[in-house]
Amino acid sequence: MASFRVREQTAQELVKAVRTATETVAHCTKRSGNISGVFQRNLNDATALIQAAVDSLAERTVNDEIRRLNLVVERLTKENGELRKESAILKEQQVKEFVVPTTNESPMEITPAVDEPSQLERNLTARWSAMMNARFEGIEGRLLPEQRRIPLAADKRREARPSFAEVAGSSKAQPAKAVATKASPAKTLAAKAPAAKGPGKKPQGGQTARPNAPPTKPAAKKPVTPKLRPPRSSAIVLTLLPGAQEKGVTYETALRDAKSRINISELGISGLRCLKAKTGGKLLEIPGATSGDKADALAAKLKEVLPEELVRVSRPTKTVDVRLSGLDDSVTKDEVAEAVSRVGGCAAASIKVGEIRESWAGNGTVVVKVPVAAAKKVAQGRLLVGWVSCRVQVLETKPMRCYRCMESGHVRQQCPNETDRSEMCYRCGGLGHKARDCTAAAPHCPVCADSGKPADHKVGSKNCATPKRGKASKPVPTRSTGDSVAAMDTS
Repeated sequence: MASFRVREQTAQELVKAVRTATETVAHCTKRSGNISGVFQRNLNDATALIQAAVDSLAERTVNDEIRRLNLVVERLTKENGELRKESAILKEQQVKEFVVPTTNESPMEITPAVDEPSQLERNLTARWSAMMNARFEGIEGRLLPEQRRIPLAADKRREARPSFAEVAGSSKAQPAKAVATKASPAKTLAAKAPAAKGPGKKPQGGQTARPNAPPTKPAAKKPVTPKLRPPRSSAIVLTLLPGAQEKGVTYETALRDAKSRINISELGISGLRCLKAKTGGKLLEIPGATSGDKADALAAKLKEVLPEELVRVSRPTKTVDVRLSGLDDSVTKDEVAEAVSRVGGCAAASIKVGEIRESWAGNGTVVVKVPVAAAKKVAQGRLLVGWVSCRVQVLETKPMRCYRCMESGHVRQQCPNETDRSEMCYRCGGLGHKARDCTAAAPHCPVCADSGKPADHKVGSKNCATPKRGKASKPVPTRSTGDSVAAMDTS
């Protein structure tokens, strides 16, 4: 029985069987404890040699397998010819048997029966075809596999394209559809749908639409984390305080005095830009992402040269709002500033900590203004403040907003609006309190209310459609800077 199986198997099946047998021998040799080391090594060497020899023979016997298949095909071709000869002989015999000679006794002539030989021929042909198909099916499994290639996008387009017969059939069927009954409104709307434009789109009429398919739910939007880009320059702002112009101090005289007494080349500054700030002051911009130390040194020199009671020298830095949540009840502002400066690598003076409030979960939360470079380090993970590891969230940058008219797009010093809303609450529009102390039942936007728009929201929310106005040609006189800073608290 084993020899019969070997004769019926192909070369690849024989190679696989030999590999399995050698692996079994190697496994038994390894697991057996009664075989000495020398015998075990000899068995392993013999097993490896058998495997190598079988692999080599398998490569050599590919041509032998093809020759064997050619012999089988020749034998089947020969049998096919013999069957054709036998079929022809049988056909002649059947014709001779059914032919009846005519006699003078009967006027009727009997013609040879043609249906019976034709039926016999069809039966023989069917049997021969079935036998040949069965033999070829046994050979197909031994032939080499057909050559395959990676499917291309052109194949899908070729399959989806309708044939000429389908197009002709659909065009002929259109007049018949016109006589049919009136279609339902849903089908009529689907038939009148506009065709999709562009390559790869579906044809018009909703032919491929599935009306019964359940509507897909839109994917939930992930919260967008603001990108933190460090500034490419450093700035110093000079601002004239009230009463400076009465004493003859202007930006011209202040800058002339500073240039005559300070040599910027000694500070490592090759040049800077002088711009007008949004607040009306003079902005000295030093290019370079690492120019912060140079700007600090120049600001210190300017404070020594210019009178502090007439000119204010400030070093603004680009900051972002960072919310810290999960604080305990004992955390103070100094602890928050110390923790942020420790992780962010910045000075505690450059950090502005807001009011610590209680969140809906009962923990403390606070918004901190942090320099961009420090915020990138703080936002990498959780921040340890005291005993608590709090959560860090970078907030989106708020748009520029005027604290006089509450509209966006400009600042208080350049406000073109005649309406003064600086004393109003940002939440309810009332007077005498701030938004953080507001106790109104519902929010009310005074800007949208004056514009005749829905006002059931606070100023600056997503539903707020406050107009954006640019700079005015003639700025409206405002109060002192100290008062404006106090009115800026919208929290």
